[in-house]
Amino acid sequence: SHPLGGFMIVAQGVAYLAAWPTFALRPIRWLVLQAGLVVLAAPWVVFYLDHPPEYVLSRLPIKYLFGLPIGFIGGDFRALAVCLGLIVVGLITRVGGPRRVRLDRPASSGPLLIWFALPPVILYGYSRVAQPIFGPARYTLFVGPAYLILVARGLVKLPWPLRWPLALIGAGLAGSVLATTVYAPGLKADWRSAAEYVHRQRALGERVPVVVISDNPQGNREVETARYYLGPGVDVLAAETALDVLNRRSNPPKSLIFAVGLRQGEPVAPIPEGLAWRWSAGRSVIDFPGLRLETVHALDEARP
Repeated sequence: SHPLGGFMIVAQGVAYLAAWPTFALRPIRWLVLQAGLVVLAAPWVVFYLDHPPEYVLSRLPIKYLFGLPIGFIGGDFRALAVCLGLIVVGLITRVGGPRRVRLDRPASSGPLLIWFALPPVILYGYSRVAQPIFGPARYTLFVGPAYLILVARGLVKLPWPLRWPLALIGAGLAGSVLATTVYAPGLKADWRSAAEYVHRQRALGERVPVVVISDNPQGNREVETARYYLGPGVDVLAAETALDVLNRRSNPPKSLIFAVGLRQGEPVAPIPEGLAWRWSAGRSVIDFPGLRLETVHALDEARP
């Protein structure tokens, strides 16, 4: 049901068409099921398309697409090269001599390759021509199982003196990255909880603008995320332009909420000097995983 699951559904459909004679499900029944999916999803798709994505990136070079599988096991491009070699070993089998090879078990190999490769390629292509959303690992995690199966199929074909050392090295690489890619506290800013807090304050009558501070002032993506979770009723400003926007208002706000990401418990960037000069009284701070909200009030009189 995740919006990006549509890319996975496309891959599943192509995989079925590539190997449909081996499936018990006949084409006419498969088409009926696809039509049923369309009918069920159509009312929901309208609400998915009526707003921009919560998280946008710059358009990444194609090397990020090729390097995507590194995140499934760990290591670097050298480890990736070994894993791709294992996939090739698992995909081919000899026929009639050492120089004649063919695809091993095509009924399963084809769908596995489609499952692994097609969704990221579609997502990357979409990001090149439309909204640039390719990048976050959670958007492509659903192809990881196919990659692991393909690597495992190569491992089991190797003699045990090679198989077990490579398997143990792979397990070690995977374990070493879990702390930074899965279990790291604050790995993803908890904007949902922050939004609940802001809306509770608004219910009490405090309609305070939220100023989003980024560690990348030239590409403040976090402000789009904040607008997505806080909704159109909350005044969300990027820190880089907030002072100019607020100065143009006839009645500047008496209070602001600064939102800034946390890395290892520390803010990723300071409050911009111009904003800190004007709004710095009565600070109150509340931390969420990966995110800090700091409420400040305007000084009663300007500093000399």
